[in-house]
Amino acid sequence: MKKIIYLLTIIYVAGINARAQQNDGLLCFNSDIKRSSCVRVTQPEKIQYRKQSFYRHIDFESGNIFSLAAFSLVGGLLNNAVQDKLYRNAFLFTPVKAKANSTDLDIENYKWNQINAGDLFKDIQIGGGLGWQSQRGAFNAGFFASLHYKINQFKVEDKFQNASLKHNVQRIIPGINAVFTIGDLTGDGVRTYIEAGLRYAVAVNYQNPYNLKTKDLNNGLVTHFAVYVAPNPDFLLQDIGFFVNINHYNLIKDKTVSNSAVSELKMWTLGIQFSISRDQAAGR
Repeated sequence: MKKIIYLLTIIYVAGINARAQQNDGLLCFNSDIKRSSCVRVTQPEKIQYRKQSFYRHIDFESGNIFSLAAFSLVGGLLNNAVQDKLYRNAFLFTPVKAKANSTDLDIENYKWNQINAGDLFKDIQIGGGLGWQSQRGAFNAGFFASLHYKINQFKVEDKFQNASLKHNVQRIIPGINAVFTIGDLTGDGVRTYIEAGLRYAVAVNYQNPYNLKTKDLNNGLVTHFAVYVAPNPDFLLQDIGFFVNINHYNLIKDKTVSNSAVSELKMWTLGIQFSISRDQAAGR
């Protein structure tokens, strides 16, 4: 009987007499609120992003860690300013294959961890996409148009001069893409995005040691495929994944071979996507 009375007393003290009231961020304890002891409770701000049917993003991508760090910081701060997951970042790898007739030529890439101008802009892609996607249930689909500007700088072996000579290729790449999403887009849970697209690269500038012009380059088809995950809002990254862009053509036109030590120039790009969250950027 004494144990029951004791238990009831604890329940009364903890659950009734020590009743809690929270007003304007104050947490008060006591049955008499006027004489209660109060402490101010600050609830952590919940990250809120805009939710809408538009599928849109702006991409800042680089093959150099220093320019990528700048892009990441700018993108995170801009996301914080617009309260949205708009800006994405990725680290780029672009292997280049070159031939002189049937002979393979060595490629000398600029450095991914140096701060010289050639290194900082060795592999840059800036652009974005805009389209629409459904928002019903856990499986959604949509489409978007994309437009990117890409710069590739590298050196190609010249067997006649016994040296590696600089090439700078710049292209505009428009495209049409499909997007599929697994995960509820209206909540804050984990979502997986799958992108597939067809793009067309148009050469707009070509700097080379052979006095070739931009018109001496081919334009051609590029296929795009991407998979990335958007974790919950409390994660330090707003997205993480990869994409592949494959060029299905030779950059060098056949008629220019006689004027160039390079007869074949092909490349493709692997991107490792990881965009810091807006709160991580603001904290830096």
